[in-house]
Amino acid sequence: MTSFPGGRGGARDDVRALTLGLVVWVVAAVVWWPSVASFGDEVGYLGEARIVLEGRLAPAAGDVGIWLPGAGRPVSKYPLLPSVLLAPLLAAWPKSVFALGIAAAIVTSLLAARVLRSWGRDPTWALLVVAHPSIVILARTAMTDVPLCALALATWWAFRRGRLVLTVVLCAALCALKVTGGIVAGALLGGELLRRLPELRRREPEAVRALVAALVGLAGGTALVVVGNELTTGTPWFAYEHGAVRPFSPAHFGATAPAQLLNVLVIPPLLVLGAVPFWRRRELGPLALICGFGGLMCFYFFVDHGRSRLETLILAPRLLLPVVVFLLIGYADLLAALTRRLAGGPVLRVLLVAASTAAAVAIGVVHARWQRPASAALAAAERIAHEVASDTLGVMPEADKAAIVFRGRIQRFDRDRAPAVVVLCSDHPSSYRATASATAVVSCELPGYRPRFNDGGFSVLVRD
Repeated sequence: MTSFPGGRGGARDDVRALTLGLVVWVVAAVVWWPSVASFGDEVGYLGEARIVLEGRLAPAAGDVGIWLPGAGRPVSKYPLLPSVLLAPLLAAWPKSVFALGIAAAIVTSLLAARVLRSWGRDPTWALLVVAHPSIVILARTAMTDVPLCALALATWWAFRRGRLVLTVVLCAALCALKVTGGIVAGALLGGELLRRLPELRRREPEAVRALVAALVGLAGGTALVVVGNELTTGTPWFAYEHGAVRPFSPAHFGATAPAQLLNVLVIPPLLVLGAVPFWRRRELGPLALICGFGGLMCFYFFVDHGRSRLETLILAPRLLLPVVVFLLIGYADLLAALTRRLAGGPVLRVLLVAASTAAAVAIGVVHARWQRPASAALAAAERIAHEVASDTLGVMPEADKAAIVFRGRIQRFDRDRAPAVVVLCSDHPSSYRATASATAVVSCELPGYRPRFNDGGFSVLVRD
């Protein structure tokens, strides 16, 4: 068993560099802490977390979130587990919900360091994980993408090291965290069992125990999913809707596959070569994930995108992020071997710390600047609500991302049903990708309300 970085090996330079890089990365995240939601999915997760805090699993009229038609009632679109994890953070301090992504990125980097150390590489190379722009931006959200990566890597590593009880727990959580969690878990554990197929054929006790642990973990995860869905949707199934579009279809390959190929070719260059070290070591679990899950997502109907080519390059890997993380580990192994003869260790460590710091600062600054109008509107809404002694904020749909982390109760604004005293509105589309000219928005001029704040497209209105 290889010791964790910083363990029995003592205070080594590589451990110091890794620790310094992660500490500085966290400091940058704290300095430019996210202030509002960035993705519509966050409204869904946090909206469900709000009703969980009220002791409910079914949304009621006026609840802000993302709800879909269910069996006679609206239901949540998303798995229950993320909202359960976010609920205590939301209750303690709403903006602390973003700590889940930050913590998951750190855990992912530390696990990557452990894998690299077991391969005889400098664990400082694990800073590549927190230098990847897709991971940096998604860690600054209340999304499940980075936590999914942390659980996927932890599940594989625990299984690979024979920690079977821990594997069962992690695998079950991985399956329940996101709709694709079960596919990720099945690929990782299935690949590992395939690697051990000769031992299984000989019915060696250790291999048989591993098989049982994998089956129990997957079964436990499936049970968690079914129970969570029964509680929230009234059926064993997720409530995702895609309209008339089939989510996975060969028809999507022509548009989706090229975008997914770019995800493993551009940032960093030729990232796909990160599969080579796993192949050399016959690590079939990660290879099954890279080829199986990565190949499956080439037939998916959607690839995330931004308003520019650069933004799209950063956002597009979101649904492929577990594959990106494993490829980054292999890529780090290749770079460590390549640079061993070209540059000294201290120089490389400084460069790696600088790279992860630069990514955290650059993206943190830009992200905070983009959030500034919504953040200012949220702060104004909280201040004005306190001044007029109102504990409830009325929310127009265009302002959901700002309002979802309001310190207090929120409700969908409805003039016919107990209209709120304070209302947060926006005359901009709720989607960052949409343009005002392409999307009809509700006017913030509401009869019977006067504006108390108006800036950056946001308005805070108070009832006359």
